[in-house]
Amino acid sequence: MNKRFIKTAMAVTIAAASFTSFVVSAEKANVVASVQVKNTFDFTAGDPMNFGVIRVTNGGDATDFASVVLSPLAGSNPSYIVTTGTTNTNAEISVLDSTDFAPATFTISGASNFTDIVIQTITDVTMTTQDAAPGGPGFTLSDFTYYVVDGTNDGDTGEIDGLDSLVTTDIDGAATFSVGATLTTDKVVFTQYGDVAYTGDVAVTVEYQ
Repeated sequence: MNKRFIKTAMAVTIAAASFTSFVVSAEKANVVASVQVKNTFDFTAGDPMNFGVIRVTNGGDATDFASVVLSPLAGSNPSYIVTTGTTNTNAEISVLDSTDFAPATFTISGASNFTDIVIQTITDVTMTTQDAAPGGPGFTLSDFTYYVVDGTNDGDTGEIDGLDSLVTTDIDGAATFSVGATLTTDKVVFTQYGDVAYTGDVAVTVEYQ
């Protein structure tokens, strides 16, 4: 009976020793977490805004003016706003050569895909000439409009109001849109225009909605 006890005791001792020989090993490794922020995108101007060659007669007061409308859709014919002078109706404007009559174009690239980008309201632009004596009449560009040429919402058009004037990028984060405007005769200076070229800088700003 003592021999059985001893054998049993030895077996338990061996099993316990075997159990404690397998110690759980914990290992640790570190990785670096990173993120790159890119809130900017590329925005470039393409074709300039061109009203072609016009014939123009200046008005006699602030209510006597004439306007020609350049559509943001390339290939459109010019349209005109009839003078609304109350005392004079002398102002006239007409496009003689529309070969270069075309809206400005702009391209967005490197933006988030399928994302709305808003065209901010464009401030009215005064067009002047460097080819005549100072103090002569100029033109005003106003009522800017847009047309989405390429993008998820291509074909969308409307007034540039800084709210609903949206361009949606495509799968590559790119889009192209064009900008038109209304050209109006001077409402302050009423001398006549000379045969010279007039220019003005149109500043267009876009940002993520």
